[in-house]
Amino acid sequence: MSAIGLFDAFVACWDCKYKTDRIRPVTVINKILDSDWMPFRKTPPFPEYVSGRSAISASAGRILTHLLGDNVAFTDSTEYRYGHDWVRSFKSFEDAYWETSMSRVYGGIHFRDGVEEGTWQGEKVGNWVFAKLKGLPAGKRN
Repeated sequence: MSAIGLFDAFVACWDCKYKTDRIRPVTVINKILDSDWMPFRKTPPFPEYVSGRSAISASAGRILTHLLGDNVAFTDSTEYRYGHDWVRSFKSFEDAYWETSMSRVYGGIHFRDGVEEGTWQGEKVGNWVFAKLKGLPAGKRN
């Protein structure tokens, strides 16, 4: 079910990206404020608005919340085995997807409204997918 939410959130996101075709922060900052500024993350070569990472994370997070509950605490240590020292703990799926969204702003590749709107879009997609699929027998959801 969450995979369907991911796919549908990406379709909705990319439809929005190419209807708005908004430039990235690096373009604005380089042109107006500081021609040498570079974001912390590599800037993708497609429109900024809305954030795809925000949309898919929120969609999957909403579906997991519907399936498992509002306050499922968990720890993410997947990067630790690859030499990164960080381990992240979250109180809920919503906390995790909002942190994921905001990381795109902190990384310098999105404006705040791009991640907020992407997150809200993903939440709507996740809620819609769950509502459409919740009544299907388990075998039909796979």
